[in-house]
Amino acid sequence: MSYEMKIHDILVGAAAEAGFAYANRGVKCEEVAKELAKRGVKGNKGEPVSKGCISHWMSGRREPGFDELAALCDMFGVYALMPMRGGNWIRVHPEDGATKELREAVAERDAIIDDLKARVAELEAALEEKQVPSKENEMGGEKVNAIAAEQAPRGDKEMGAKEWANPNPKKYSVGMLCQVLAALGGEYQGNNAGLQQKITALDNDGNRKPISNGAFYRLIEQAEERGLIKVDREITYKKDENGNQIGKGKIGDKLITLLPNWNDKLGDE
Repeated sequence: MSYEMKIHDILVGAAAEAGFAYANRGVKCEEVAKELAKRGVKGNKGEPVSKGCISHWMSGRREPGFDELAALCDMFGVYALMPMRGGNWIRVHPEDGATKELREAVAERDAIIDDLKARVAELEAALEEKQVPSKENEMGGEKVNAIAAEQAPRGDKEMGAKEWANPNPKKYSVGMLCQVLAALGGEYQGNNAGLQQKITALDNDGNRKPISNGAFYRLIEQAEERGLIKVDREITYKKDENGNQIGKGKIGDKLITLLPNWNDKLGDE
């Protein structure tokens, strides 16, 4: 047997028991409103509770606030109410043994909560186990060096020049930028994205994310400040080695030139 009901059904039954209802005609809304006024109960805006408001509560079109509900329960002799799932309530009648059923309902709810907590703990443990790398996949120092050596560019690849392994696989550096430019013959002409791709490709050690726009801009600024490179921005025409115009470039292209003695200046730092 369940005592779960909508709040308006509980109120209608309690009103009838307390003598605030007509025989087969519903709740005496006007009398209820007058009694609430005597008790000093007011609506949300401070106005007296009207007959129409009581009618809405008893029909289920609206629900009373906490203060109004407490006053109605006191008027109708409702011992206690307990909210349940789905907008239902349990009316407690201590004299007829409903307290036992209330305890059983609470115990059932607590059992459901405990079961959910246990399930969450299992899922968290499973997730943590998946995130911990196995020994086979751990990137030890020797394995990182082997991958870097295997993936470093060679003479037959686009990056050309000579092989180079990044001495610090944790982050991109100004020295790396200079090494890339040296591998490209000392200069690069094109947009930022092209050079970013070449930097990432040259140092693809299998454990690094592509260089971001912010990190790339910082490398360019630092290299300029240290006198390692020269940047001609917004190159709109391509030229041959003698300076003769040979065609239009793209808006946004840059000419980045590696300056002489860059290696010595880099070493001094």
